[in-house]
Amino acid sequence: MSIRIGHLSDIHVPIDFRPTARDLMGKRLTGYLNFRWRRQQEYDVTVLQAAVAALIKEQPDAVIISGDLTNLAYHQEFERAHALLAPLSDANIPWFVI
Repeated sequence: MSIRIGHLSDIHVPIDFRPTARDLMGKRLTGYLNFRWRRQQEYDVTVLQAAVAALIKEQPDAVIISGDLTNLAYHQEFERAHALLAPLSDANIPWFVI
C-alpha cells in the first residue's frame, strides 16, 4: 500500500487590507516594508490557488503545509489562508499545518 502526500511550504498569505500605523508597531513594520518593497510579487495568492487546484486534481491522500502561513501574523491573514486552503477540504483531502 502506498500513501501519496502533497506538500506546500512557506505560502506567506499576504494581508488584503492597509494596516494602520498602530498595527505596524514593533517588528511588524519591518516585515510590512519588506513585503511591500521586495516580496509582494513573490507571494501572489494566484500561485497558491493554482497549487491547491493542482493538488485537488492529483488527489493525494493528504497535504502537509509547512513553513510560514502568513507574512505578518494578522488574524485576517490566517482567515485568508484558511479560505484559500478550504478547497482541499471541499475535495475531501485532509490537510495539516506544521
